[in-house]
Amino acid sequence: MGQVAMLPEAPLGPVYSFVPAGGAHDAGGLPKKLTEALRAHLSSEDDGRTVLLANFQKDPAKRIHPQPFTITFVDLSKANPGQEWLAVNMSEAVFVVTSTDPVSMDDAREKAAWLRAIKSEECCGLILLPAAGGASAREAEDITGLPVCAVIRRDDQIARLACWIAQE
Repeated sequence: MGQVAMLPEAPLGPVYSFVPAGGAHDAGGLPKKLTEALRAHLSSEDDGRTVLLANFQKDPAKRIHPQPFTITFVDLSKANPGQEWLAVNMSEAVFVVTSTDPVSMDDAREKAAWLRAIKSEECCGLILLPAAGGASAREAEDITGLPVCAVIRRDDQIARLACWIAQE
């Protein structure tokens, strides 16, 4: 009987989910901008990984399908509760994207509580989109119980976040 060579399977790439809170209904467009920034970073580093943006529109090609050598960002802006649950459970990390105004912070607190009920707290964080007169990063952490991973005021900060994710 002949032998069959076994090739090791490549591990599936990480999935990162973005949960909008409050006024950040489209997560501030952050997942799309972050996808573009990460693609640019990987290209400049001659890194062979690809980046996919999964959302829950009608296009099946844009749904969650973790693949080897691929980083998948999931925009939960238009997801229903079942899709949110699936994406969060598949994710290596989940980020609540929120403005820092009081209404958004209240919604972010509720989203954080929901996330802690289904995902390890160590896998969750905040991405803040500062509002005039809004909560500081320290206040946002106190309100939600999640650590601030990034404060995004300018596009260069999105690029820095992309570089940080690429290193993980």
